[in-house]
Amino acid sequence: MPARSKTLRVAVARAGHAARGGDPVQIESTRRDLAAERIASYVEAVVAQAPPLTPEQRARLALLLLTPSAAV
Repeated sequence: MPARSKTLRVAVARAGHAARGGDPVQIESTRRDLAAERIASYVEAVVAQAPPLTPEQRARLALLLLTPSAAV
């Protein structure tokens, strides 16, 4: 996925820097940050193209983020 936003490009760069540094804790942290930025970038793009959601739809989507193991 191409880096679209500045925050995503920064997260990609930090993850690469951490990987070259070799610190496992830093690598895990920056990879987690990168994953969150990729998800945020994707969600922003989808929301920008979607029609307005109902309160129930927004609640269902929020539940996915609040409880990753939620069966919806």
